[in-house]
Amino acid sequence: MTSASTPAFRAPQLATLSRSVPTGDGWIFEMKFDGYRCTAALAGREVRLYTRNGHDWTRQFSSLVAPLAELTRGTALIDGEVCVMNAEGRSDFAMLRTALSNGTPLMFYAFDALEIDGVDITSEPLVERKRQLELLLGERDSASPIQYSAHVPGCGEHVYDALCHDGFEGVIAKKADAPYRGKRTRSWLKLKCERRREFIIAGWTPSSRKQSFASLLLASDEENTLRYRGRVGTGFTVDEAEALQSLLDARARATPPLHNVPRAIARSARWVTPDLVAEVAFTEFTADGVLRHPSFIALRDKSTATTATPAVITLTSPDRIVFPEQGVSKRDLAAYYEAVAHRMLPLVAHRPLSLLRCPQGRAKHCFFQKHDSGGFPDALQKVAITERSGAEADYFYLTNAEGLRAGVQMNVLEWHVWGSCVHDIERPERIIFDIDPDEALAFADVRDAARTIAELLTQLGLRSFPMLTGGKGIHVIAPIEQEFAWPAVKAFCKTIAQELASREPDRFVAVMSKARRKGRLFIDYLRNDRGSTAIAPWSTRARAGAPVAMPVRWDELNSFAGADHFTLASAIERSRDAESWPDYGTVRQSLRAASTSG
Repeated sequence: MTSASTPAFRAPQLATLSRSVPTGDGWIFEMKFDGYRCTAALAGREVRLYTRNGHDWTRQFSSLVAPLAELTRGTALIDGEVCVMNAEGRSDFAMLRTALSNGTPLMFYAFDALEIDGVDITSEPLVERKRQLELLLGERDSASPIQYSAHVPGCGEHVYDALCHDGFEGVIAKKADAPYRGKRTRSWLKLKCERRREFIIAGWTPSSRKQSFASLLLASDEENTLRYRGRVGTGFTVDEAEALQSLLDARARATPPLHNVPRAIARSARWVTPDLVAEVAFTEFTADGVLRHPSFIALRDKSTATTATPAVITLTSPDRIVFPEQGVSKRDLAAYYEAVAHRMLPLVAHRPLSLLRCPQGRAKHCFFQKHDSGGFPDALQKVAITERSGAEADYFYLTNAEGLRAGVQMNVLEWHVWGSCVHDIERPERIIFDIDPDEALAFADVRDAARTIAELLTQLGLRSFPMLTGGKGIHVIAPIEQEFAWPAVKAFCKTIAQELASREPDRFVAVMSKARRKGRLFIDYLRNDRGSTAIAPWSTRARAGAPVAMPVRWDELNSFAGADHFTLASAIERSRDAESWPDYGTVRQSLRAASTSG
């Protein structure tokens, strides 16, 4: 019988699925586990383990009882996940289900605490609850079945990219200062890792509820033989589905173009000539090679997907609206980049890129992509870069206006650039400071901060250039000679940020803590790191109003009321005037000299 002092089950807090990584130091990021949610109620050696819905699974999770009973002589209510880890160190749900039937040892990853020694701590900020949880768990050997789920403050995009690249399930983003709420909230967000590949459309299944198909049957070409890879029935707009149905009807055939479709699916399937290709996002392949959680991204024609890019890239669906509030179409966006290319390319060309793609417009599903997944026009060129894991991956870069048009064709709404060029990846050619203000501060405070940074750089012999980000801030950018590798450049920029915080502690901070930023400005130097990116000059932003990141002059900075001042139309008009940064490409300044003078 459960002791009266054993904490009672409480409904767990649930995360809301998100398609974009939240930014700012107000968030922390944890690994997303693929297991069973579990609440552990402890009272000395008394242990009760509950599922997400409150069912007592102490018997099913019995291998965890003894190690949990050793944690405390008092009481605790701990939130976590029960998992089984595979040989690669990743949680594996299929292995977990097998483990429950054969007695394989389980792992419990604790990530929150609701109660400790009879004290309800759910109203405490998350980081404080996690601090108390970590103290309760103490030092844990890597072989222990009870583990603390560590987190990373800020840098969400980098955490997400790293975990997804290494094949993990995804990321949970949590507001660092939020209380615990036993319901689904937006203070916890789940971001699932998705792979993206092209698959041949082999057929479709009919729908009884709509005029278009229920799902597409997908295949891959394995040595000139089509292999069934599953179905995709989500990700389509109504218009896309209807247009695609017309293409499918025109390609109807009586016999299947492949032979390993499950009988239950093949029985109702309609077959097509396999010359259409769909780009599909998915989480992983199942054990039998079928896509898990697929979602349609875009349609490509097989006849053009495998041939050389024509001299002028043809836009598919040119009238598709990408900025719904302004009615900006894909064709309009291509025209914008054609108009500003002569200004944008000198600042963006030959630099590794990270692309924000929004296949259904800025208001729908958007995702970052930095690696080539295949199917991109050749005008978006590739460079192999060795990552921290030691593996090589192909990154994008462009050299001309056709590369910008290729990005529009692939539904790119934001261009983000490295601080180095493809011919010398390891040595940055610029430094950048991003001013991230507390929400209570005005844009005038950001402008003044940008000038303060520029003044300090001037004292060190470095000329800098301001850029409105199209969001809420200003970037202060200084071109430098490629003398030093990334670690030394990052250290220099960190010193600048710390110097500002030391001189004016009531105005600036050099750490990401949101609590310490109250009423102050965070000088973000972390973009000066290998693989980190910043929004490119003249790039559109996937935000309401279709703003543009714009290089400006110091003498005109006061004339702008916000960092999102420039629209597509005003940016095109500005591109016809004199260059905002006329000397940027010719400035030669040494970080070595600046370091010596400092």
